[in-house]
This record gives sequence, structure tokens and C-alpha cells, in this order.
Amino acid sequence: MKSSTKSFRSFFAAAALALGVAGVTAHAQDAAPALSADLTAQVQAAVTSGDADALKTLAQNNPTVAAQIAQAAVQAAAGLVATNPTAAANIAAAATSIANEPAVIAASPAIAAGVAATATAIVSQPSVIAAAPAVAAQVASTSASIANQPAVIAAAPATAATVAVTATAVASTPAVQQAAPSVAATATATASSVASNTAVQAAAPNVQTQVTNAAANPSSVTSTVTVNAGTTTVNTQTSSPTGQTTSTTTQTSNTGTTTNPTTPTVDPTQNTSPAGSR
Repeated sequence: MKSSTKSFRSFFAAAALALGVAGVTAHAQDAAPALSADLTAQVQAAVTSGDADALKTLAQNNPTVAAQIAQAAVQAAAGLVATNPTAAANIAAAATSIANEPAVIAASPAIAAGVAATATAIVSQPSVIAAAPAVAAQVASTSASIANQPAVIAAAPATAATVAVTATAVASTPAVQQAAPSVAATATATASSVASNTAVQAAAPNVQTQVTNAAANPSSVTSTVTVNAGTTTVNTQTSSPTGQTTSTTTQTSNTGTTTNPTTPTVDPTQNTSPAGSR
């Protein structure tokens, strides 16, 4: 871990990593630009020391600032996956805990959705699941809870769909189910509720199929996270048994969240017969 005297700029630059198709990439230069210098330093100190409780304490007074703290924290978690996956999981858990507060969701529902999308992408990484499967289950459950809130669905229904799919994949992973079966079950049940919402289905018509596929084959869902100048981009790809691939990109900044799903495509290298090998 680096000294808390380092800036977020140097922290993220030093923490930059690339883990391939299912990896997390952190290229941030700043975390949450709207945070004061003093608060940024305090968030940084909490992150570099792995102090999730300190993050929660910092987020107690102002729900709008709390949303920015959660965003900054989850960006930092992306930069910890390669070197300290346990810390990445714990910071992601703290960020989603903050973002799941009713006042935070009321103040910044789109940012809360983005925090959930980023956090589930982080804990979907194999190294994080191997290091902290129970924490991964908790993040999946909390993120699904965020995505299931009416204000979040109204502000970012497509992002809610992405969270539902990734949370289902995380919670359906055998290691996660073994480590925290009841939490994993809550995560999948809540994600299913998100996927059944008509507004979510309107924004992401294939979401129920994707959730079903994620539950049956968690490895069919892969996510990447890129953090750049205070904006987080999550790209989630889902594959169906017929070789159809859907890619969804979610961007979160201090002004909110935008999600852009692409038209599903069929991978010509895949056997499109349901009985065929993959």
C-alpha cells in the first residue's frame, strides 16, 4: 500500500492494471473532482489504509457528498484488484453500503447506480472471488438492493439491468454460494426482482434472459472497469448458450450515469446449437 500522503492522481496512476477480458483497468487521474482537497485526502487515507469504517464515517453528514465519496472509493477499489483483491472487495463493500443509504439514493440515484455497477464488476473478478467470496456475496446483494430502488430504476434503468446481471453471476459462482449461501440467495432474488421490473425491461429488453443465463453459467458474464479523470466506465459482456453476445457500457461521473447497450451479436466461432459445445 502506498502512503496516504500520495495524491489520488499518483495513487491511481501507480495502481493502473489490466487483467484481460475479465479484468479491471484503472487509469484514473482524479477521483471525485467535486470533493474538497481536505475530504479527498481523508478518503485517500482511508482507502490506502483499507479502512472501510473510516469511509463510512466520512459519508455520514451530506448525502450528495456521500455519493461522491462512494464513487471515489469504488474507483480506488478498481485500482487494488491486482495487488490486494481482499482490500478491493472491502472497499467496494464500503462504497455500496454508503450508496445504499436511502438519503444517498434520494440525492444521487444515478451515481448510486453507477457505484453498484462498478462494485459488482470488481467483485466479479476471479481473484476477488478467490480472496473474499463472502464479501463478494455481500457486494452483490447490496448492489442488487441499490438497483431495485424505485429512484434508481427511474434514473438509470439500463444500469440497474447491468447490476442485476452481474450480481446474479457473482452470487451464482460456486465459491460465493459456499461462503455465504443465504446472502448469495438474497442477491439472486433481488436481482430477479430488478429484472422483472417493466421499466428495466423497457431499457434492457433481454435482461431476464441474461439473468437466467448468468445464474446457469456465471462465467458467461465478464466485466471491465476503466477509471479516467473522475469518470468510471464499466463494460459488461454477456453470452447466451446460442453464442449471442451483448455488450453494455455504463459511464458514471459526478453529473450522473449513462448506459448504452449494444445490439446483440452472434459470435461466428460458437456452435449455435443449444446442444452444441461452447
